[in-house]
Amino acid sequence: MASAEIVFRPLSQRPVKKGDVIQNFRLTFSFLLNLSLERSKGTSNKDIVCLACVCVDHRLGLKSSSWSIK
Repeated sequence: MASAEIVFRPLSQRPVKKGDVIQNFRLTFSFLLNLSLERSKGTSNKDIVCLACVCVDHRLGLKSSSWSIK
């Protein structure tokens, strides 16, 4: 079973949209291979960017599924 854990703070309180930059995040996906991205503010100059918004995390009221490091 695919699973995802998303814990992060967006720059604003509105829902995350395509192209948004997330500066504080912990994003974990578990599929056939595990993908884990973790960063706290100030530990890296890279930001995570939302590429698509399809899966809803109802606890946070955010939509997210596809991300990239820029």
